[in-house]
Amino acid sequence: MVKVNNEQNSETLESKIQTLLDRQLFDDMESNLIRLRYGIGIEQPLPPSEISRIMKIKAKALEVLVEQVDRKIFNQLKNEL
Repeated sequence: MVKVNNEQNSETLESKIQTLLDRQLFDDMESNLIRLRYGIGIEQPLPPSEISRIMKIKAKALEVLVEQVDRKIFNQLKNEL
């Protein structure tokens, strides 16, 4: 029962993030990071090391970017409540 609920929450979050992406609230780099980090349009989310390699960003810079993007997503979702 809990697993089904978690899957539903995951799908709901993914659809909400997809809606934000569709509204073009993020620049290209942020959009790419979001898709890779949250697994949108791909089978599953990628680990930070893989995202860093794909985006050709150093790990420390990626950490900062992830924090900024997560904060931006959170604020957008919070404003919609």
